[in-house]
Amino acid sequence: MDTPTISATPAEASPPLETRGFGERRFGAVNWLGLETLFVKEVRRYLKVSFQTIFAPLISTLLFLLVFIQAMGGRAAINGVPYIEFLAPGLVMMAILTNAFANSSSSIIIGKVQGSIVDVLMPPLSASELLVAFVAGAASRGLLVAVVTATTSAVFMAVAGAPMHVSNLAAIVYFATAGALMFAMLGVIGGVWADKFDQLAA
Repeated sequence: MDTPTISATPAEASPPLETRGFGERRFGAVNWLGLETLFVKEVRRYLKVSFQTIFAPLISTLLFLLVFIQAMGGRAAINGVPYIEFLAPGLVMMAILTNAFANSSSSIIIGKVQGSIVDVLMPPLSASELLVAFVAGAASRGLLVAVVTATTSAVFMAVAGAPMHVSNLAAIVYFATAGALMFAMLGVIGGVWADKFDQLAA
């Protein structure tokens, strides 16, 4: 006995499923959640070793101040500004630039050396989103070091008899932020270019 066959008519056939390519983004123009997550990861990374990333630059700056005061403290004022007051902003700016550069470059190189860089490259983040997250995280470290260093230096200078004066706060914030962002970007370039810390140091 023949078994009847049942065939679905075109009207009864299931509608085609909408498919997406594996590389297609499901976010808007900017993946804000991913960008924020990477930024928070960068901030937590340097806060976890805050003695090395925040307080070590502070101690280094204070040592510079102490050495220069002892060596050149008797030098005449520069355009009416005491030498220590002339020197301190430069040391604070140096701390901003070196820490912003070190944070972004070391983060990328450590990822290369440990093989964990794939954890950053695999999520659906564009190149510009990765850049913004790395630069923002590095700049935040530079500016945090600046606040801690400037505050401590001001106390140190007040004790030394040469209190720090702020002439233009807006200019200080602008140039500190611009310098931190610029050297954070340079750190990203250095981290992408170098395969190990020896190349970066060279």
